[in-house]
Formats: sequence, C-alpha cells, structure tokens
Amino acid sequence: MRKQMTGSWLHEIRRKGMHVLVACMPLFPTSFYPVMFTVIALLTAAYTVSECFRINGYSFPLLGGITRSSIRKTEERGFAFGPITLLLGSCLSLVFFSPVVASTAIWIVAFADAIATIVGRSIGNHRIPYNVKKSIEGSLAAWIAAFLCGCVYLPLFPAILAGLFASLIESLPLRSLDNLFVPIGAGLLLLCLGY
Repeated sequence: MRKQMTGSWLHEIRRKGMHVLVACMPLFPTSFYPVMFTVIALLTAAYTVSECFRINGYSFPLLGGITRSSIRKTEERGFAFGPITLLLGSCLSLVFFSPVVASTAIWIVAFADAIATIVGRSIGNHRIPYNVKKSIEGSLAAWIAAFLCGCVYLPLFPAILAGLFASLIESLPLRSLDNLFVPIGAGLLLLCLGY
C-alpha cells in the first residue's frame, strides 16, 4: 500500500512538473515570444505524434516514456490532452492579454492546479457536490495559491477576485480543459476589471 501511495505521488509530481515549467513563460521578454511560440508549437506537434504512437501501442523516442509515466489511468485508452490545453491556455494568455494579466493568468494555472491536487489528494475529505472528483479542501487551496500568484502582479482586491474565479473554474468537471479555461477565464476577468 505504501509503495502504491509513493508511486501515486511520484506520478502526480511528474504530471504537475509541466505546470511549474509553464510558470517560466512570463519570465521571457516579449521579444523572445516568437521563438518561444515556435518551440512550443514543435513540442506540441511532437507530443501529438507521441500520443498517437502510444494509443496504437508504440513508443515515440523520449516523449513516449515521459507520457506513459505521467498519464492517469483514465487517459490510458485515449489521447491525453492536458499538456496541449496547458500550453494553449498559456500561449493565448500571452497573445491576448497585457503582460501583467498574462503573467498572473499563467502563474495561476501553473501553481493553483498543482496545489489543489496536492492538498486534495492528501487531506481532501469533503467532495464538491457538482464535481465529486474534486474536494472542497483542494479548491480552497487552489484559491489561496491563485490569490498569492495574483498578489505578485496585482493589488489585493483584483488578486482576490482572480483567485476566486480561477478556483471556481478549476473546481468544475472540465477534465483537461481546466488548463485552458483557468488562465483564459482569469485573464478575461482581469480585463473586465481594467487590467
């Protein structure tokens, strides 16, 4: 049992490592964006090919092993869209929002989802009525993490609202689409607030 729990945690750490890597995107200057988008497009294409190989029982060099070690049981028989929606949500944020809003949105999707998973899996005992796969404790942790990410770039009140809205989106039964809707939703809210 202990070995299974350790394996489960290692699996989630590998899975959420991609989220944390995305947090580096706002650190690049805007002049570097075309190169970054090209690299992301190439990685997305390679990942898509790797997933097609995996679904058909083959292994794509390098990416195949990474994908197999980080997919969830529910994704084993189908295409794992999580990395693509994460990269897409982050790239769209950089394209359509101001640097402050894009950075906030990307940090929120990078850290809030990871914290929600860690807290939800370790102490999450109270299920959300509209999404029993997630816990109230995990969503509360997502809100705190999103709020703290917002505080890096925003005043207190917009950071509270962005964190609350992002954690609400994260709590919905969206599967991998939360990686797309969390940054876009938080960014649109901040845009409506004048940022």
